[in-house]
Amino acid sequence: MTSDMLLGLLIGAVLFVSGLALAGLCLWWRAGRTEGARWWVRCEPHPQDRMRPHHEGLALVLIPVFAETLMLLALVAVLGPMLAPVSGPTLTLALVVALAQAVLYGVAHFATWQRWILPLWMYPSWLRETRRREREQLPPGRR
Repeated sequence: MTSDMLLGLLIGAVLFVSGLALAGLCLWWRAGRTEGARWWVRCEPHPQDRMRPHHEGLALVLIPVFAETLMLLALVAVLGPMLAPVSGPTLTLALVVALAQAVLYGVAHFATWQRWILPLWMYPSWLRETRRREREQLPPGRR
C-alpha cells in the first residue's frame, strides 16, 4: 500500500465513523423518548405571524442527508487513491457522487424550506397524527 492509499483509508475511516455517529444521533432523535432526544419537536401550534421553525426539517431531513453525504465521501476517499492509476473511473465516480448528493440535498432542502409542517411521511409514527391534524387546520394555500 502506498502512502496515498493509507491516507485515503484514514480519511475515509474518519469520515465514515463521523457519518455513522451522526446517523446514530439522528436515529436517537427519531426514536428516543427523552426530552433531550425530542429537542427538535415543535410543541406549540403553528402561529401564523411567526417565522417558520427550522428544527424539524433540520433534525428529520437535512442532518441525516449530511450524515449520508459524509459516508459517501468516505467511500470516495477510500476508493479514489486505489483507482487513481485509472483516472477515468475515479473522476466519474467522484462526479456521480457529487451530483447525486447535490440533487439529494436540493430535494431535501426544497421539502423543508418555508414549511411549518413537513410532508407527513418524514415524521416518526408517534408524531405523524399530530402533524396531520395541524395540517388540516391550515388554510389550503398554506399547506
